[in-house]
Amino acid sequence: MILTKVIAIIQLSTYFYKMNKKRGIITQNRKLKGQHFFFCSCFYCLFLFFYSYTSTYQVTTTKTLSPTQFKYELKKQHGVLIDVRTSEEYNAECIAGAININMQATDFKARVETLDKNKTYFLYCLAGKRSLMAMHIMAQQGFKKVYDLKGGITEWKKKEFPVIKPKLQKNQQYSITHKPS
Repeated sequence: MILTKVIAIIQLSTYFYKMNKKRGIITQNRKLKGQHFFFCSCFYCLFLFFYSYTSTYQVTTTKTLSPTQFKYELKKQHGVLIDVRTSEEYNAECIAGAININMQATDFKARVETLDKNKTYFLYCLAGKRSLMAMHIMAQQGFKKVYDLKGGITEWKKKEFPVIKPKLQKNQQYSITHKPS
C-alpha cells in the first residue's frame, strides 16, 4: 500500500517537474532549480502524510450476490456461511454448513467480534434485509470479505438449491454420546 503511494508520488513529481520545465519555470539557474525541487518535495511529503492519515489500510470487500453467484463463490472461496435469522427460523430450515448468529439478538456485535476478520463470510437471512445490515456492521468492524445473498434463502430455494432441516441438537448429541447397555 505504502509502496504504491511512493510510486504515485514519484510519478506525480516527475510529471510536475516536466510540466514546469516546459513552461519555463525551471531554468538552468541551479539555485532556483534546487528551491523548486525542495518546495515540490515538501509539498509531496505533506500530501503523502495527509493522504495516509485519512485513508484506511483495511480494504473491505462487501457485495450482494445472486443465489448462483453466492453458491459459486462460497464453494470457490471456502468461506464461513452465517445464517443471521432467529434460531427458530434456522431450525426450520437452513443452507447446509451454516452457523446461526441472530442479527436481532442484543449480543450480535459481540458475537461477530469474536470471528476471524481475515476469513471470508457469506451471510443470508429470509429475504436479504437482515443479512445486508449484518454485512455493513461486519464491514464497519473491519472484516476483509463479506458477501450477502440477494433475496435470502427465499431466492435460494426458488433456484432449487438445497436446504436442510436441522433437528434439535440436544437429542442428537445425547444419542451420539449415550451408549446403550
